[in-house]
Amino acid sequence: MLVKENQLKLAISSISVFLISIGVSLSQVSKPKEDNRDSLITYHFQKLEAAVNLNPTKTKFYCCSGSIIYIEKESMIFSKSDGTFAGKLYFTKSDFLKWRKWYISRFDNSKLH
Repeated sequence: MLVKENQLKLAISSISVFLISIGVSLSQVSKPKEDNRDSLITYHFQKLEAAVNLNPTKTKFYCCSGSIIYIEKESMIFSKSDGTFAGKLYFTKSDFLKWRKWYISRFDNSKLH
């Protein structure tokens, strides 16, 4: 009985994460028209930023597995999230702040001062 309850909880949490990911991906961030590196970085960063902006008081954000992995690869700044078979399921506010600093230094040096 306990095993079935745990399996049900895992299934529900997996479905919830999936639905949240879809919701955030359908937000105002539009997919880049060009497949150049800078537009893809901007696209994935904006998806992560949208998740933070939806709940700015939270410290963990469950969404955007593909964007987490992409920004990690580009910035070489790795999330505190453990990887699962589905990828990384969350990132922390401190992860985002590090990525934001990296992103601004790459694209807009005027915001650093």
